[in-house]
Amino acid sequence: MKVLTENRLDYIKSLGAITPEFVIAPFGFSFAGVNNLKIICTKAYAESTARLNDTWTVRSNNQIHAKLAIGKYGIVLGSWNFTQTSTKDKHEIGIHIRKGEYLNEYHKALKYFQRLWARSTPIKKEGKQWVSEKD
Repeated sequence: MKVLTENRLDYIKSLGAITPEFVIAPFGFSFAGVNNLKIICTKAYAESTARLNDTWTVRSNNQIHAKLAIGKYGIVLGSWNFTQTSTKDKHEIGIHIRKGEYLNEYHKALKYFQRLWARSTPIKKEGKQWVSEKD
C-alpha cells in the first residue's frame, strides 16, 4: 500500500500501474487513451462533456462523492477528482493498494462498485452527445 499526497507524479504512476477498468468519479476525470472503462459519474457531467470515450460504458448517479479507480492490478482511491488540476493545485490525499497486498480489500472495493453500478442510470451516446436513458 502506498499513501499518495501532493506528488502528482506518484498519483499518475499509480493510476497507470493499476490499468483502470472501473471508475467512480462525480466529475472531472481524464483517462485519455484508456479504453473499455466502466465509469460512474454525475448525470450533469456526463451530458455536458464530449471527453467521454466511445469505448466506455457510462452510468450516472448524482449521489456519488467517492473517487475510486479499480484496475487489473489494484485500486486507487482518494479525495481528488481524476484531473491534472486536482493533482496539481489542491491539497489532496489518496491510497494506492496493489491487488496482491490486500486481496480482500480489493474485492470489497469491486463489490462496492458493482452495487453502485446496479443502482446507477445508463448513459448512452447519441451523435456527439451523451444522454441519460431515463429522465
